Amino acid sequence: MAPSTNAKSLLSLIQTSSSLLSLQTLHAATLHRHPSNLSFTAALASRYSLLGFPQFSHYLLSTLPFTPLPPFTSTFSFNLLLRAYTDSNLHDQALSLYSHLLGSSPGTYPQLEPDRFTFPPVTKSCGYLCDVEAGVRIHKDAERLGLVGDLAISNALIFMYGKCGDVDAARKVFDGMSEKNVVSWTAMIGCLGRNGKREEGFRLFKRMVEQGIRPNRATILNVIPCAVNGEEADELYSFVIRNGLQFDLAVQNSLVGMFVRCKKVGFARQMFDRMPVKDLVSWSSMIEGYGQNDMYLEALQLFRDMSMLGVKPDSVTVLGVIRACANSMLSCLTHARFIHGFVIRNFLDKNLVSETALLDLYVKRGSLTYAS
Repeated sequence: MAPSTNAKSLLSLIQTSSSLLSLQTLHAATLHRHPSNLSFTAALASRYSLLGFPQFSHYLLSTLPFTPLPPFTSTFSFNLLLRAYTDSNLHDQALSLYSHLLGSSPGTYPQLEPDRFTFPPVTKSCGYLCDVEAGVRIHKDAERLGLVGDLAISNALIFMYGKCGDVDAARKVFDGMSEKNVVSWTAMIGCLGRNGKREEGFRLFKRMVEQGIRPNRATILNVIPCAVNGEEADELYSFVIRNGLQFDLAVQNSLVGMFVRCKKVGFARQMFDRMPVKDLVSWSSMIEGYGQNDMYLEALQLFRDMSMLGVKPDSVTVLGVIRACANSMLSCLTHARFIHGFVIRNFLDKNLVSETALLDLYVKRGSLTYAS
C-alpha cells in the first residue's frame, strides 16, 4: 500500500533534504508521526548516506525487524529499502534482498513483483561489487518484464557493465537507447575511461557536446581521466572555465591530476597554488605528480610544507613521497630517514605498503642497516 498524501509529503521532504540539521528535524517528526515505519526508515537511511553520514544510515538499517525480512506491504516499501542499501554501500544486502523478492532465497513475497524503480539500485550494487554474473541475471529479469527500455534502468546497466569491465555490453545498451540524457552519456564516458579506452571516451564527450547535451559536474569528473595529451587537457580546462565548474574542489583536484598526467606539471602547480581550499587529495595528487615526473625535491618540499601547515597525510600521501624519493638518483639517506621518522611519529609504520616502500627506498640508497 502506498503512503497517504501527508506521508508522501514527508517522504518527499526527506528525499530532498540538503543538510544534516534539516534531515534530523524530519527524522524527529517521523519518530513522532510514523514510529517503526519501514518506508520512512529506508528513506532516512538513504538520505543520511547521500549527505555523507553513512554511520547514521547503517545504524537505522540495523534496527529493522528482520523475521527473516522486514514486513513489506508493497513494492514501494521494498524499493525504498533496496535503494537505502545501495545508497549506504551495503551492496551485498541489496543483492540478498532482491534475491528474496525473486524467489531464489527463503522468505519470498509472491504478491510483490519488481517494477522500474527496483532495477536501478540493485543493478548499481552489482556494479560496485563487480558481480557481472548477478548483473546479467538482473538484466534478463528486466527484459522479461519489458522494462529494459526504461531510461534509468538503461543508465544503471551501462554503469554496471562499465564497472565490471564489459565495455561491449555497456556500448550495446548505450547504442540501443532510443532516448539518452546526461546520465547516459556520463556513464558511457566513464565506462570507456575506466577501461583503458580514453581516446574513445574523449571523442564521445565531444560528440555529446556537439549534440547539444550539456555536461554536468559528474560528466567532467568522468571525462578528465580521458585526456591523454596537453591539447586535450587545455580543451577540457577551457570548457570547465566557460561552464563555471572551476570552483568545485573535486573538479580542481581532478584537473591537477590531469595536467600532471599530461606532463604540464608547472600548470598543475599553478592551479594547486590558486586553490582557496585544499584537502588531502589535493596535496597527495600534487606530491604524486611530482614523483611521476622525476621531481623528487619538489615532492619532498611540498610534503614538508603540508606538514608545517598541520595537514596530516595518510598512507597514500606518504607512499607518494616515498616512491618519489626511491625513484630519484638525487635523493639521499638523510631524506629517507626524514620520511621514516615522520612515518613513525604519525603511527603509519604499521601499514604494510608503507613498510615495503620504505624498505625499497633504503635498499636503493644502499643502506641495508636501516632497511633491516
